[in-house]
Amino acid sequence: MRDQAWLDAPEHAAALIRMSARDVRDPARGCPQWRASRARPAICSRPNLRKAKAPVQHTDHAVDGVLDLVEFRGRSAGRAQQEYQAAEGRRCDSGLLRWAEHAVGQYLRASAELPAVPGAVMAPWSREWAIQYEQGGLREFRVQGRRYASADGRIRELRIMHTGSLEDRGSDPAVAAVAAYVLAFGRPVLGGKWDVPLVVGKIPTEVDRIRVIDIGLLDGSWNVVFDGDRNQASAAFRTEAFPSIKAIADGREFRPGNDCARCYLRRDCPALPRRAGLLGIQDTTRRARSFSITNGRQHDRCPRQSRLRELWLPYPKEAEYDEAARLGQAVHEWLEHAHRRSPDRACGPRETPSPPDDWSVGRWAVRGDSALLGVQLIGDHALICPLRTGATITGVRPEHSTVVYDPDADVVVHAKSDLVYTDGDVLVVRETKTTSQEHERDLLRRYPQIALAVVLAAERVLGDDPALTRVELELLTPAGPFKSTFHPADPGLVQAAREVVHDLAAAWHADTEWAPRPGWACGRCEVSRWCPDRLNDTGDTTPGDLTGPDLGEAE
Repeated sequence: MRDQAWLDAPEHAAALIRMSARDVRDPARGCPQWRASRARPAICSRPNLRKAKAPVQHTDHAVDGVLDLVEFRGRSAGRAQQEYQAAEGRRCDSGLLRWAEHAVGQYLRASAELPAVPGAVMAPWSREWAIQYEQGGLREFRVQGRRYASADGRIRELRIMHTGSLEDRGSDPAVAAVAAYVLAFGRPVLGGKWDVPLVVGKIPTEVDRIRVIDIGLLDGSWNVVFDGDRNQASAAFRTEAFPSIKAIADGREFRPGNDCARCYLRRDCPALPRRAGLLGIQDTTRRARSFSITNGRQHDRCPRQSRLRELWLPYPKEAEYDEAARLGQAVHEWLEHAHRRSPDRACGPRETPSPPDDWSVGRWAVRGDSALLGVQLIGDHALICPLRTGATITGVRPEHSTVVYDPDADVVVHAKSDLVYTDGDVLVVRETKTTSQEHERDLLRRYPQIALAVVLAAERVLGDDPALTRVELELLTPAGPFKSTFHPADPGLVQAAREVVHDLAAAWHADTEWAPRPGWACGRCEVSRWCPDRLNDTGDTTPGDLTGPDLGEAE
């Protein structure tokens, strides 16, 4: 295993550590090595580690752009939206523009509701604030959000925007502490480049009071998370923030996952498997992204939906799944809990939810006929539960994640298998699906998760020998359970599986327009609220494919 890349970097690269308030959220989350490397900006600029990326629009970019016109140019919200769209419309998805219009309105409403600071008028402040100090090297801390200050500079305020509602999230003491500390002691940023220390000015006067406020852009919810003086800010930084800062800066473990696509070390990561040509795509001109079968199916259903989900626009969780899909998720989670029991044991036909017509598991609740069907499907699973063979089954891993990098496409591929286990000498990947159809012809295209599992096994990502690997598809239907087996050592099967994976990935990877595809899917699309081309209730948009969904799957 190679040493951590930053240990081989020039001395100045490892010496400069820079973090924003948001960077200290949940230090145990994600890849420790990535977070430690990202905090050292000079490392991310080393030759051959960073390549040019096409501009990417994020939700905060659009909202900040409109608010800048309102706060610094005196435009009305409507006029600002028009000017921003005229300037950035070609680079900004129309769904993102619609979201920005909504978010700006909610932000301004929340700002008007905030309690006033007695004896002071808070005005927008354009320059960033940052702190610099020496501690075994230069340390820099900065904040992201909308900045405000009193006329004499003695009161500073930061409003941190969150895409969703604050009802869905609690405040993070470490984030609030870093933000308060920067506001209390930070200097205005005059300039600087990514990989060198910032150029900062002087503090004209001491700051007496600091406020940090969270604002939810979905509904205008707000919460004052810090309101105090310099001493309180300093104390909060020591107790709430510093432990997280140290844990992040000292991170060493490589942990492949959601951070890989944005990590500049992905090509050399010793923990990330590399399989050139995995997706059958020869194109590294696009920015690095993550791909899963869910991404591919969303794009196949509607490219605009795929794009709006990629932008992390908010949506009500209940809108993501219809009744059939919620049933599929509930069955899936029930079986996951059963397979996590210790010691391992097979599922029994009577180990089903109760009462049968109204039950829940995790965040999934089903009632009536759906609940009764779910009980039947769970009971039927016991007939083909892979753990029933007993002693030959070892290494049971429910919800097993696999991450692999395809350098030919500059794409990180994610696969989550319902169950991985070892049967004697054979590694087995089991996918379980609920469906109303008893017999289906092309299982690879109907369930592309199976196709991806076959390809990963053939590429020796899942095991050392495709001949000692098998992929199983368990179908739970109203007519009973069915099981199909796929052998990754079969060249014809592998070729067919590669075609399925390539077809899904190639269209997604090459798309630059993200054209909408209005149809029946608009009715169950969780982000349709932000799509100006969605099929409305009167059906005055071209309906497209009117084939409805099947009994829901847990992807």
